[in-house]
Amino acid sequence: MNASENDMALAVNRYIGSNVLPFLTNYSHFFSDADHASALLDSTLNTVYRLSKCQSLTKGQMDAVSNFLISFTK
Repeated sequence: MNASENDMALAVNRYIGSNVLPFLTNYSHFFSDADHASALLDSTLNTVYRLSKCQSLTKGQMDAVSNFLISFTK
């Protein structure tokens, strides 16, 4: 991975951790009655779980991931 790819990966991680996951966490109550989209929800959960295993996440990003996983699985 070259420097520009590394910068892009870090930028995507920051965007997901600071924008996408908090948005999904705030609206996770809509997931409770979404059986018709189970494949999408399963894929989302799998992706976020894999993201949680990244060692390069900051504390804020890890908190966002944890909050999402908790709210998603309630």
